[in-house]
Amino acid sequence: MAAIPALYREYGPAAFERHIPERFKTSFGPLRIWEWIAIPLVLLAVALIGKGVYRLIEVMTRWLPSGSPSIFAKQIRGPVALIVMSLLTQALLDYVVSFSAVATITLRVVLIAILAWGIGAVGLRLVDTMMLKMTRRLAGQIDDSKPRDDRKLLTTLYAVRRIIILILVTAVTIYVLGQVQLFETLGLSILASASVLAVLVGVAGQAVLGNILSSFQLSLAKPIRVGDLVMFEGQWAYVEGIFYTHIRLRLWNERRLIVPVTYFASKAFENLSSKSTKEYRSIALTLHLSADIAILREKFLAFAKAEDNVIEHHKLLCCVTDQTGPAQTVTCYLMTVDPLSGWTAEVSIREKLLAFIRDEHPEWWPRDVVVLSHRDIARGHTSGEAGELAP
Repeated sequence: MAAIPALYREYGPAAFERHIPERFKTSFGPLRIWEWIAIPLVLLAVALIGKGVYRLIEVMTRWLPSGSPSIFAKQIRGPVALIVMSLLTQALLDYVVSFSAVATITLRVVLIAILAWGIGAVGLRLVDTMMLKMTRRLAGQIDDSKPRDDRKLLTTLYAVRRIIILILVTAVTIYVLGQVQLFETLGLSILASASVLAVLVGVAGQAVLGNILSSFQLSLAKPIRVGDLVMFEGQWAYVEGIFYTHIRLRLWNERRLIVPVTYFASKAFENLSSKSTKEYRSIALTLHLSADIAILREKFLAFAKAEDNVIEHHKLLCCVTDQTGPAQTVTCYLMTVDPLSGWTAEVSIREKLLAFIRDEHPEWWPRDVVVLSHRDIARGHTSGEAGELAP
């Protein structure tokens, strides 16, 4: 009993609460009347302070040098503002005002969760900024023209990022549960229902967990790397990022294709950058049997050697690969530095060969042969199709 006055002075109502009229101290639902008025005002004041912190950091980014520092400052504006708001509100609850138990417990749980999330978000933004800096320094634009070791390192960095996210989420969850003392109050209930919760989480999150496990599998086995050029469902695409639940592909037309990891891993795909970016390409032309292959081969070699993206000139080849009736198929082969550059070289050389035939040897174009009998000629019958007269 002797300790009650001391406890009252330590944990009793704040000084300003003693001046609140008695009519506002009556209960109205779960809270007292003055709390219904004070809580929104406190939250509004804290929100305005948080907005001020957000704007202050935004102004400070203009003073920082361009690059990683300014990018990091822009990314942490929101998390830092939330951290300040959480700490300020907790200070108000500790030293300025004391609400009823229901309001205080609810606010403290929310504030602890916000504080933990803000700290975790700042840590994650720091990791992202470091990864961005390393990506720009090591590989620049993500494509398969960069060395394999750089692209392998980028893939490893994405895997490390996912591991860091998993650690942060776990640590934040444990911290929040520890602060609100759920382990003490609900420990037995959680242990008793652990098997039921595991089954429910497993069923509800099967797709998410499958994607997460598949993303780790891709990052460790590395059948694809960030920057690889792949042929997926008939489309050329660069692997731009491997995340927890999806893979981001940059298509040849600069669009982005978002593919769930499990779907991507379950489909056959062609990795055009697995061993080497080189690709052997072919140009097929259908010409008349009278076409001089030696002249065409000479022109092809000259056009191919003039292309910057055509390499290993000793592998250039031009030969007849098929013959049907009055027409023959001439195929030209060339080695290129990578698939996209190879496609560009292929269409360029094809256009030059077609222009050469059109301007210099139009008789090489395939044409139908129409056989007319002497009786048809005598009757004056003529054919409307371009052709040759058989003797």
